[in-house]
Amino acid sequence: MTGLIFFQAFLAIFFILTGVMKLIQTKEQLVKTIGWPEDYDYPIIRTLGVLEILGGLGVILPTVTGIGLFLVPVASTCLALVLSGATVEHIRREDMKKVGISTFVFFVSAIVGFGALLELSI
Repeated sequence: MTGLIFFQAFLAIFFILTGVMKLIQTKEQLVKTIGWPEDYDYPIIRTLGVLEILGGLGVILPTVTGIGLFLVPVASTCLALVLSGATVEHIRREDMKKVGISTFVFFVSAIVGFGALLELSI
C-alpha cells in the first residue's frame, strides 16, 4: 500500500488543483492559460472542475480514512476516462506536449485503479 499511496497523492493533488483552477478562473483566463476552453461553454468547464475535485478526493480519502476503499478504483477509473477525453482533445488541437502529460496521468490513474483493485481482493 505504501507505494500506491504516492501515486494516489499525486493524482489527488493534480486533479484537485486543476479542478479548483477551472472553478475560480474565468473562461478568458482559462483560455489564456490552457487554451482548450475556448471551444466549450463555461458551465461544462466548471462541471469538469467539480468532477476533477471529486475524483481527486475519491482517490485519496478512502485510503486515508479507511472508509469506502472500493471508491479508490472507481474514482481512478473515472479519472482515467476523463483523461482519455483530454488526450483526444489535445490530439485534435495538435498539442503534443499536453498529449504526453494527459497520457502520463492516464497511466498513473490506471496504476492506482488496478493496484487498489488488487488490494481489495487480497
